[in-house]
Amino acid sequence: MTMMEFIDPPHQTNETVMIDPTNQWIVLFDGANNLDQFDDLNQTNCYRSTSLEIVTNHFIQSCLAILYSCTAVLSLIGNIMVILVQLFAKEHGHHFRRYLINLAISDIIIGVFCVPFTYTDFVLRQWTFPHWLCPTAQFVQLLSVFITANTLAIIGIERAIATLYPLTEAHQWMQRHTNHLIASTWMCGILYAYVPYSHTYTRQYGLNGHSFYQCSYDNGLTVEKRRLLMTLNFILTFAMPSIILTISYVAIMKQLHHRGHIRSCGYRYHTPSNSPPEVYSHIHLIRLP
Repeated sequence: MTMMEFIDPPHQTNETVMIDPTNQWIVLFDGANNLDQFDDLNQTNCYRSTSLEIVTNHFIQSCLAILYSCTAVLSLIGNIMVILVQLFAKEHGHHFRRYLINLAISDIIIGVFCVPFTYTDFVLRQWTFPHWLCPTAQFVQLLSVFITANTLAIIGIERAIATLYPLTEAHQWMQRHTNHLIASTWMCGILYAYVPYSHTYTRQYGLNGHSFYQCSYDNGLTVEKRRLLMTLNFILTFAMPSIILTISYVAIMKQLHHRGHIRSCGYRYHTPSNSPPEVYSHIHLIRLP
């Protein structure tokens, strides 16, 4: 009696999908040499699945669908409003508005092009969209997350320099090269997202006599490369931006506290009575960012 059914993936890989139609087992192996591990997995029941869907209750599925849909729609509307406000605002600080527009564009991308696929893949545990959307959705998601995280980091650096050293060459350089910084962020994000993109595609598997597809993100990668990729993802999209933002805003808070302490002590700016008008104009123009 045949207990296992093997289905070859649509791409040439060393991975094998093993199905036990009696117990509804789905096991993925990295090669035929690891088939003897199935007995150990069978005893642990860690891969046992009686249903393909992770959420079987249709009411909960409907609630999750409404929640994800509202999130995507509100993200689209809110960020479009942000872009319109920043484009037609008459206040100064054009360079800072460009960062906000860049953040809004990134949020629109992840809300419209990633949230629907994330919902269906999470709830249904199968890929129901065209196969080419599997690597595309992964690429767009990684790109938008990278852009958002690193744009926030650049904003933190720019605000810290504007607060601590408002008249220095560094602050003026960042103002002059805002477009270059944004463009370099997108270029680095594209390079960063391309590595997982080249290893992302759908794989076919079977359960209870039916064939399904799964969007897999680590095809053809060894365990070491997977760990390295996860570590880089953590550093580039979370750890490094978080550290930069923490250092920047801690420095800003210290500077604000120092200024407040000076003012509480009765310190006042004094200028000679014969100072030229340019001095007074500079004093009035220097304000907290």
